[in-house]
Amino acid sequence: MTSIQQRLSTGRGKFTTDYPELGTAPVNYEDSISEEFFAAERKAVFERNWLCVGRIERLPRKGAYFTRDLPGRLASIVIARDLDDKVHAFHNVCAHRGNKVVWQEHPGAESSGSCRAFACKYHGWRYGLDGKVNHITNEDEFFDLDKSKLRMPPVHCEVWAGFIFVNLAADPVPLREFLGDGLLPIEAYPFEKMTQHYGFSTRIKGNWKLAVDSVCEWYHPPYVHGRFIDPDVSKAEKMVPPVDSYHYDLFRPHMLTSVPGPPPLPPRDPGTAGPARQDQRWVYKLFRAGLFGPDDVPDLGFEGPQPDFLNRGNIASWGNDQFWLFPNISIQIWARGYYITY
Repeated sequence: MTSIQQRLSTGRGKFTTDYPELGTAPVNYEDSISEEFFAAERKAVFERNWLCVGRIERLPRKGAYFTRDLPGRLASIVIARDLDDKVHAFHNVCAHRGNKVVWQEHPGAESSGSCRAFACKYHGWRYGLDGKVNHITNEDEFFDLDKSKLRMPPVHCEVWAGFIFVNLAADPVPLREFLGDGLLPIEAYPFEKMTQHYGFSTRIKGNWKLAVDSVCEWYHPPYVHGRFIDPDVSKAEKMVPPVDSYHYDLFRPHMLTSVPGPPPLPPRDPGTAGPARQDQRWVYKLFRAGLFGPDDVPDLGFEGPQPDFLNRGNIASWGNDQFWLFPNISIQIWARGYYITY
């Protein structure tokens, strides 16, 4: 074990130690390649659970909105802040002929903006920021029309810690109940102070669980990120924490992985950025390259002791906590005062 690995190691257990019911047999990958299994997942997972669709910062003012295409071509959803500052979500479909209502350059692309009403580009029907119809072209020409029953179909929507969630089920459990006691404490983290944002997106040809797996294990860093750690892979392998140095918790269906990180930087003057230590250059290269947010800018974080909901495994050289909120978002809270979402 190298000197840096010794500093990172805490001797914590593994999933198989703390949760023996998971077993140690080979994992069957049929659930990641079967079309039939994915069809079942669409109903059992994505149509019944709370899905994170974005941050409240995407709705900075009254009348702001954005659209999201939910995974697996389930639906296009509009999320909007009305004139009373309430956040709504509804299917992006006109009550008249079922056309997509909210789009800009191309109907297949997500969009965002600010408005007072949404207008269908087919026949001009208009809807308020709550999805209810407020104008019907040539309304008098219709027979027995009850406008009060016409709207863009609503979707359950709740906001927690600034994260916006939607649920397609008819009668879902409340969001806070779904998150449970293992996750609710992190709402005390100052997410709203993170005013400098970086983002990127990509599409992969693969099952959604393959993407989940990649952010729930730390077996890959020397190989996937190796060139940022050290061009020599054999050296990169020696720079990452040993596999028994992590801490795991399951809050079914959610989970937590606490990860060791580089030793803290030397103290720096308040409001200034300090220099990277020689043995931490790879960290800065990796974060800069990934647009994760620089590790060499002033901290935000908490004043005083670190809150109990972070570093629950008491890792001596703690790097970050990765909270996986089933089924579609990972929130990584880093010791240096920023967070990443996948």
